[in-house]
Amino acid sequence: MTKDPRDELERLEGMKIAEGLTLHLEDCISLRGREKETRYFQVVIKEIPSLPVVTGLFSVGRESIRVKSYFDIDFNYLIPDHQGLLDLSRNGSDIILFNKLSMLVEDGGKMIAALTTPREGPLIKESFRAIDLGYPPEVSYIGSLLYYSGCGDFFKLWLIREGGMEGPPALQGEKALDERQVRSCREKTRKHLTEFIKIHEFENDPLIRSCIERANNILSGHTVRS
Repeated sequence: MTKDPRDELERLEGMKIAEGLTLHLEDCISLRGREKETRYFQVVIKEIPSLPVVTGLFSVGRESIRVKSYFDIDFNYLIPDHQGLLDLSRNGSDIILFNKLSMLVEDGGKMIAALTTPREGPLIKESFRAIDLGYPPEVSYIGSLLYYSGCGDFFKLWLIREGGMEGPPALQGEKALDERQVRSCREKTRKHLTEFIKIHEFENDPLIRSCIERANNILSGHTVRS
């Protein structure tokens, strides 16, 4: 039986990403010309609804043509509040948020996150630069969020989307189909992150240092995937 995309998105309603920060599904719209299993949506933080934290498309997939569920999103980690800006990257709320989204993505599904957004913060710009330089996707800010959410077993970079009209440059992270693939992907990740650190460990460029820190966190299990 086909899942209803609205029902799936409404599972996000009221989910907590930090103390005093809960998610609210503000919009969920069927767009003309899009597949029936796809919805445009916006999620805000209920307590600070000044700006959507996630905007984009969600699809429950279509089994008849072997399309798995997926997200295609813009993510804002800087949210205006009464004190200035709430930075979701400071306390791990961003990781928790991506984990909540990932709950709606089945094994073999994917999450696509834009690398340029209308209100992109420094970490989004840094992600684009790191990936454009050929660094492992996991060591970029966006790539690390996909990895920790479980949508980082396979990566694909979209500098130009299919058809050239499907959105901005983005990083696509996919979930493995089964535990065997998960183990294989984790071993490959361990090897290429270890090699990345070995090559760049004595460099002092701020971008490199940030990327090495993320690589070390992944290798040490500092932040656990859920």
